[in-house]
Amino acid sequence: MIRQPNVILGNDEMLVTMGRKGDILGLFYPRRDHAQHVEESLACIHTGDRLLWTNDNDWHSIQNYIEDTNIVSTKLYHDSGIRISILDLVHPEVPVLIRRFKVQSQQKMSGKFFYYSNFNVGETSKKNSAFCDAEARLLAQYWQNYYIGIYALPEFTEWQIGKAMDTIWWTNSKYDMEDGKLQRNKEDIGNINNAAGWDLNLEADGANEFVIFMGAASSRSLLYKRMHELSKLPLEHIFEKTREHWVMWLSKKHVLKMPGLEGHNNLR
Repeated sequence: MIRQPNVILGNDEMLVTMGRKGDILGLFYPRRDHAQHVEESLACIHTGDRLLWTNDNDWHSIQNYIEDTNIVSTKLYHDSGIRISILDLVHPEVPVLIRRFKVQSQQKMSGKFFYYSNFNVGETSKKNSAFCDAEARLLAQYWQNYYIGIYALPEFTEWQIGKAMDTIWWTNSKYDMEDGKLQRNKEDIGNINNAAGWDLNLEADGANEFVIFMGAASSRSLLYKRMHELSKLPLEHIFEKTREHWVMWLSKKHVLKMPGLEGHNNLR
């Protein structure tokens, strides 16, 4: 099935494509054309009764770039009264995607916030290995010198490293979320997916925030270093640094004159 991206963001080492509801369709590293490491990666809400995937048709979405940047704002609205605001940016200097989720509900709700990923690291999912470092609260999937990792603030309290296969569905992270809790398997090899989970306790019109760091590196130690250093910085500082970078970069734009196109004297 062809999946058409709605937005693209990135830097010199990483390129990320997303659908109109904030679901990640592709993540390229260390070049912007190779390798593609993601099959799907997105958030889910467990309401206590059912699992809501944020790319379902039940969600209405508004998505746009913040002016003169490639920082992406996505707003999701569900008929049940749940609202999710997503802010996505790639750090201008290191290959790390930062995703801030702000979850609200019109009614009091107790459930779970899950973040699910089906990685295809190095474009060879059968040879992937994965682990959860429960002490560092880091999920990582890798093959040779490609490492893709997930860290979060607040730290996730549940996780599952599972098999992305229907034949052993009871280990599959995608199905493991359906009962609102994860099994906490720490490692696996071959055809892997993963999920991280947090308690979600909302008062009416209250909010919970979750920040996901999705980073890439050529080694385990470098992945840990990048996640540790970035997670110590205030998100507002990273946002402003990224915004300024793209405003300055785009300030070099100029009007391109296209003579001969009737009614279109200038193409901006």
